[in-house]
Amino acid sequence: MLREGADAVICSADESIGERVRALTDGAGVPFALDAVGGATGSEVVKTLAPGGRMLVYGTLSFEPLSIDPRTLIVGQKRVEGFWLGQWIAQQGLLTKLRLVRTIGRLMSAGVLTSPVSAIYPMEKIHEAVRAAAQPGRPGKIMLRISPA
Repeated sequence: MLREGADAVICSADESIGERVRALTDGAGVPFALDAVGGATGSEVVKTLAPGGRMLVYGTLSFEPLSIDPRTLIVGQKRVEGFWLGQWIAQQGLLTKLRLVRTIGRLMSAGVLTSPVSAIYPMEKIHEAVRAAAQPGRPGKIMLRISPA
């Protein structure tokens, strides 16, 4: 993450999210947070928001709900919002969708948007591909080759 431009990385298995954010921000908290995990991790991230802070939840990798003390949101007027790409896309007009596809294509061509690939499986090995995709801790995506190489 640091090589992609992050200022800091927190490994919640090794350190407290709250303590590390307090140290990194001199106790001020963060103005924005993105959460794809939910559960205990997302619940800790909410507590790191600065006054007026906003957390955008866009995934549930932990399959657990957020647990948030309402006072955490009330004090400092913090917000937690949800975002689901499929729903957002369905609400957009054709021009917005076309612009989005063009922008994403340019960013991919420029190497700005990348996604590491762990393995590519031929269609005949779809069962193996699904098993590999279900494994936690993979360093990248599992791809399925639909046409012959």
